[in-house]
This record gives sequence, structure tokens and C-alpha cells, in this order.
Amino acid sequence: MQQNQHKVAFIHPDLGIGGAEQLVINLGLALKQKNVEVCYFTPYHDPEHCFPDTVNGNLKVKVCGNWIPANFFGKFTALCAMIRVFLATLYVLIFEKEYDTNIGLAISSFAKFIELNGNDENQEYYVLIIAGGYEERQKENYEYYQELLEMSQKHNLQERVIFLKNVSSELKSLLLSRAVAILYTPENEHFGIVPVESMYNETPVIAMNSGGPKESILNENTGFLINGTQSEKWAEKMQILAQNPERKKKMGKEGKNRVIQLFGFEQFMESIYNSYVTVNQKQNKILKGQQKKQE
Repeated sequence: MQQNQHKVAFIHPDLGIGGAEQLVINLGLALKQKNVEVCYFTPYHDPEHCFPDTVNGNLKVKVCGNWIPANFFGKFTALCAMIRVFLATLYVLIFEKEYDTNIGLAISSFAKFIELNGNDENQEYYVLIIAGGYEERQKENYEYYQELLEMSQKHNLQERVIFLKNVSSELKSLLLSRAVAILYTPENEHFGIVPVESMYNETPVIAMNSGGPKESILNENTGFLINGTQSEKWAEKMQILAQNPERKKKMGKEGKNRVIQLFGFEQFMESIYNSYVTVNQKQNKILKGQQKKQE
């Protein structure tokens, strides 16, 4: 799999022909040259009166919010423009939601892992469990679930990939403690509690070498940090842990120690107190400086 492509959305009130529009188009073309996916969202775009790049397939344009008129009897033009742009923005937030968890990478990596272990006598016991929150009323949840089901079938893994929705805390802890490894696939994710919980349960984590995992996971010690989304790289690390139970156990022990040392309550308490002392010292310094000026 290729590394995730960056995406940029431009929201413009009237994508016609003008100096401001030309600037926005040039920005999009420049980003596209750097392999950034660009899309324009606008309430108004006339294919007969626009820049060629917006109609020849060079740049994607989606019209939304155009059901609000440009004015009311020649008045309130600025207000209508604001409302139309707001609706275009709302469209992006609601209908252009991205699935940033990258669970598909876990499925493709597991498929490659099964392929690498074709002669392993324990191969038939390997399963991939995908557990997480699921909201029936959210269309994007349903669509993503269907997409993952299709991906599992494509790799002929429908009997080996198990989906568990809205698991309890007790079941989550059980799964974390019994797993050979935890695949944490989000890219450039924030701190993330899953890797910490996994290490505390003595289970090594395989994650992206970006974002929060770079802070929580000690590469080759408590888990593996991987550059990129090539499923082969992930499968190789999975194979290491599956075929070396002693190493898996050792990494699990070191992971739990790391969590206790870095993220335990005592460390949290010290960090909060040190932050308080630092802020307090700076504030006192400022107050003293102000007092000297008044004197």
C-alpha cells in the first residue's frame, strides 16, 4: 500500500473568473504538483465561466450550499454569501468525513502475515480481531464497516477477521492481554491511549513511526515503529512476535515497566506539580517586574 496522500479542501464563495479566484486555483495546482489531493467546495461554479482547470479534470470541484439564493430582492448579498459558505463548510464536515484509523492496513498486513506463515503448524489458529466503537445511526460507520468486510472477503479472510463492536472494558482488557500483538494503524495520531493500555497488559504494539506512538513506544524494545504503510513491513514484525514467544514475553514485560515509569500516577502527579511550579515562578517574576516599574 502507498503512504496516505495529504488532502486539502478549499472553500470559496464564488469560483468564477477573477484575480482572487486565480490565486486560489494556482494554490491548488501547486499543491497538486506536490502530490496533495485538492478539492474545491463552493456554492457557485459556472462551467461556462470559470478557469479551465476546474472543468477539465485537473482540479475537483463540488458545488454545495447553492440552494440558498445569492440575495433577496437585490439585498442582503453579503449575508447570503456568508450563509452559502457556511453551508459549504458544513457539507465538508458532515459528508466528507475521512476514515483516518486506517484499519484496512491491519487487514492487508494480516493477509500478508498468513501468506508468510503458510507452513506454520499453528497457522490455522491465527485470527485478527478488530474491536472498537460503532454507532448504527452514523452512515459513515456503516459504510466503513461494509468496506472492511469487503476487504476481508477480497483477501479470503472472512473466517479469520472478527469484528467486535462496542466492547466492554472487561472484554477489551482480556483481548489486550491475550493478543500476540496490537496493530495500531492511525498515522500522525495524537498521544493515543491504546498503545499505553496494550503495553500495560504486557502486549507489544506495532504502530506507525509518527505521532503519539513515537513517545509511548520504545522501538524494538516494547514494540515496533514502522515507517510507511507497506503491509510487508507490518507482516514481518507480526511474524517475529508470533514465532518468538520468549521475545514477545520479554517485550511485554518491558512495555509494562515503561508505562509504570512514564505514565503512572506518581509521574503524572510530578509532571502536573512541576508545570504548576514553572507557571507560578513565571507569574511571580512578571508581578515583581511590574511592582518595580510602579516604584
